[in-house]
Amino acid sequence: MTDALIAVSSVLCGLFALGQLRFLVLLIAPSSPPPRKTADFDPPVVVVQIATYREAESLPSLLEAIAQLDWPREKILVQVLDDSPAEDAARIDDVVAQHARRGLAVSCHRRGSREGFKAGALNLGLDISGVADFIVYFDADCRPAPRFLRSVMPWFADPKVAAVQARWTFPNAKASPLTGLQAAAFEYLFAYDYPMRASLRLPAYYLGSAAVWRRSVPIALGGWRYVPFTAEDVDMGLRAGIAGWAIAYEAEALAHDDAVEDVLAFRAQQRRWAQAVLQAGLDAAPLLPRTLRHPWTTLMDWTSFAPHMLIPVTPLLCACIALWVLLAPPFPGLFWTFSGLMAISPATLALALAQRRLHPEDWCARVVLILRAGPYACAAMSSFLLGFGDFSMRGRLEFVATPKAGNTGVIGGLKRKWLRAQLGPLGLDLTFALLYGAAAAQAVRAGITSVVFPLLMMAIMFAASAVLTGLALWRRSCAELARRSVTA
Repeated sequence: MTDALIAVSSVLCGLFALGQLRFLVLLIAPSSPPPRKTADFDPPVVVVQIATYREAESLPSLLEAIAQLDWPREKILVQVLDDSPAEDAARIDDVVAQHARRGLAVSCHRRGSREGFKAGALNLGLDISGVADFIVYFDADCRPAPRFLRSVMPWFADPKVAAVQARWTFPNAKASPLTGLQAAAFEYLFAYDYPMRASLRLPAYYLGSAAVWRRSVPIALGGWRYVPFTAEDVDMGLRAGIAGWAIAYEAEALAHDDAVEDVLAFRAQQRRWAQAVLQAGLDAAPLLPRTLRHPWTTLMDWTSFAPHMLIPVTPLLCACIALWVLLAPPFPGLFWTFSGLMAISPATLALALAQRRLHPEDWCARVVLILRAGPYACAAMSSFLLGFGDFSMRGRLEFVATPKAGNTGVIGGLKRKWLRAQLGPLGLDLTFALLYGAAAAQAVRAGITSVVFPLLMMAIMFAASAVLTGLALWRRSCAELARRSVTA
């Protein structure tokens, strides 16, 4: 038992330290993105494509924002790629028809199949995009600024640029600790990771929305992949970068997006993202030796997924420490190392400093909100762990979209089945809370003071996550039962 704990704990400590080290390096390393290429150009025809599923509530605000873009109206063609069921499809059609009557060149397209989900819809978009050289991608809850195309399109003066990812803002970031945490995670990328990648001439991460692609690139790369299951946006960005294309980052805030406000929806999203991150990492790993560059550039490139490792590794490392306390002889060196890593977290510091850099007017209030988001961070950790477990069953699990405008977002399944799937994360939260709590109590009795605080803190946070998840599940289940009784 002791030898196994030593081996597992050492590996997890190494992964935890690697993830934290990358945050620390990005905080202290100077970075200056290259100047944007500017050129006078005749605005080209662009096709704006929006893949939707049951998003009739969100779509109108996006179409209104597109109609306000500072771009010749005759050079914007909007295509809604809709996979909604019949009732929702009718509402989508109504929204599209209303905006078409107002003069926006918008049409709705359906393929009669759910194969590939969003990636399949985007492949339909490649087929119907006509002669346009550029495709603009927005999620339905995105709202681009009027200057979006004017700011992004000059990057394509460089023929090596395959795509341009614009920076997002989150209008609902201060609505709750949950939304504040999500916004902070993305804004760390925008404040530190993206500028560093740009200064090292590494391709930016493609986030799936508020971006423009040179249409020929995804076609040349074989289209948007969905077998094996992966995130089509992460996958396409990685493949384009490995093929030698540049993906530029536009640091000007050019699009508003909404953070998920429901904890059940957030957990389902994180569980799905875990599968995507693992698949993308496994796909990229065999190709990394071909991308040897300058040592510093190679290091940053090869550790791109290190921060993601912190999400599932943190609870596993805590579990190993708890088992050490409960089952094995004391190991003071490991305990003090663990406590130090938990107490001095470059990851948390990076989230806070990103708020100061991007929101100097109210960054203190935003940081306080993030510090209150501990239970939601724990919810992400356990959901990520379950997502890694789902990876081996990806052919047998139903796909779950991130809910929008109050919908559960289940694709190809029943709402009550989606609700039952939330019991796994709830059970894992309770398991961690009990394990860490028992270990903290044993540490007090044994006088192992170095781990009492971190274990107790983790126990409380996971217990709070379980309570929040349980209450949300109860409310959603009651609402579903009421709805079924009314329709019966």
